[in-house]
Amino acid sequence: MADNAAKPVVSDDMMAGLLAAIKRAESVPAIDTLIDKIDDEDWLSNDPDGWNINAGSDEGESEIDSLDEVQAA
Repeated sequence: MADNAAKPVVSDDMMAGLLAAIKRAESVPAIDTLIDKIDDEDWLSNDPDGWNINAGSDEGESEIDSLDEVQAA
């Protein structure tokens, strides 16, 4: 029965493109984000409900610290 399993048809060009895309993705450096740096005690508490972490929001600009200002520039 396993011999009858459908296998995707992939051309050599398509396979080369997929492998190249995977290699490019592997070469991108990954860094910790703010969410990665928050410990479980804070993240799992009720406090995050009040955090202003909406992308593109103008609210809370006074809360931006010096590190964020450097990153935004």
